[in-house]
Order: sequence, then C-alpha cells, then structure tokens
Amino acid sequence: MILEQLDDLTRSIQFSLENEKPDLRLGASDCMSACVCPSLIDYLLNETENISACTGSTPKVTDLLKHRAVDIGLSSDSIEDVPHFQALHFLTERFLFVLPRSLTKQRNISCNQDLVAAVESLPYLRFGKETFDFVQSERIYRSLHFIDQRRIEVDTNFTMMELVARGKGWTILPHLSLWMVNRKLEDVDFLPLSIEATRRYFVVYQEQAFTVLANKILKKTRKIFEKEIFPEMKKVRPELLQFIELE
Repeated sequence: MILEQLDDLTRSIQFSLENEKPDLRLGASDCMSACVCPSLIDYLLNETENISACTGSTPKVTDLLKHRAVDIGLSSDSIEDVPHFQALHFLTERFLFVLPRSLTKQRNISCNQDLVAAVESLPYLRFGKETFDFVQSERIYRSLHFIDQRRIEVDTNFTMMELVARGKGWTILPHLSLWMVNRKLEDVDFLPLSIEATRRYFVVYQEQAFTVLANKILKKTRKIFEKEIFPEMKKVRPELLQFIELE
C-alpha cells in the first residue's frame, strides 16, 4: 500500500514538473458510454497523450477500477466501501415505468392501481442479475407489491426498448437507460414511480495523480449534458427533463 501511494505521488509530481500529458485508461458504464463518451473522448484527445476506453456494466467498471485496470471511471457505483477511492457526484436520475404507447392510448393511467391493472396481462421485462439495474429495479418492483407475473430477462437496453415499443412487455428503467434508445421513444410512454427511486452517477478514481484530470472530466461531462444531451431531449421528449438533474 505504501509503495502504491509513493507511485501515485511520483506520477503526480512528474506530470506537474514536466508538464506532460498523462496516458488515460477510461472505464464507462453502458449509459455513460452511449450518452457522453463520444464528445468526452474528443475533448480528452487534447488533455492526454494516449487514451483507451472500455465499456461495460457498472459492476465491470467497478472491478476494473479496483484492480487498477482503468484509471478513471464513469458509473453509478461510488465504491464507498473501499478506502482511498474518490467519487465526484455529477448527476441524479429517476427510475420510471416504461410502457407501450399502444397501451396508454387505450387506458387512462393515473395511479399505481391503474398501472397494475393495465400491465397484468403483459410480461415484466428485466435485466440480468449481474447488473446494478436488476438489483434496483427488482427492489422497486417488489416494493410496489406487483403480483408475480411472467418475466422476460434481456441483456441490452436496445432489446428491452424494442420489446416495449412492440407492446410485448413493460419495465422499470432509470432515465438514461430509456434515453439511450431514444429512437424508440415515439412508441413508448413513461410514468413516474409513486416512490422516490433514483440512480446517481460519479466520476470515480483512486490515484492522486489523476485528481486534476478527473475534475476536468467532471466539468466536461456536465457541459455535455447541458449543451448537447438536454437540448436534444427537449426537442424529442421534453417531459423527460423533469426526471434528471445535474449536481
């Protein structure tokens, strides 16, 4: 541990004294990769010497960070249970019910009781157990006392949204998981939950040498949401803006 800390300090001093741009290994969860990474990596080309980026589920990004396989991560896990990790919070999003628009056109859904009745004949779509979304969505599903019904398990947001759009099921998703597949938004509707259920995103890093770069990534990510994602959201489905907030 002492040797690792000395190595971090050495790298930090080297970057500052030699004014060299660092190499960066960036890890991003699926949502962050789809929504942020193209513009973020474009920006980082001027801030780094060499850059590599990998995408995966939040547990995968967390594992890579813990094993020092990536330097900075963008994900919904702050890794609070492990010493020496720094987590910079930048975004909070709400979980939503996502339903086929064909269903909401047929029925007036104004409360949870209406929702339960509306979806009783449709399968519940969920992600696999290895994802953070499964844990959070399943907890919400159970807390709202849905009667056990047929379940369909899928592994991507695209498959999930395609099935909902076709009227083959319904689901519980956080805001950005919905936005990732925005080309399907015209065929689905979304409703807020009756309980407060949110997911937060962080810029996470461990080595002190990456403090400055992590803060630059934090600021740039906020700007990407403000200047690119939110304006596009406003054009496509403006009502989505009420369910996401920059910190």
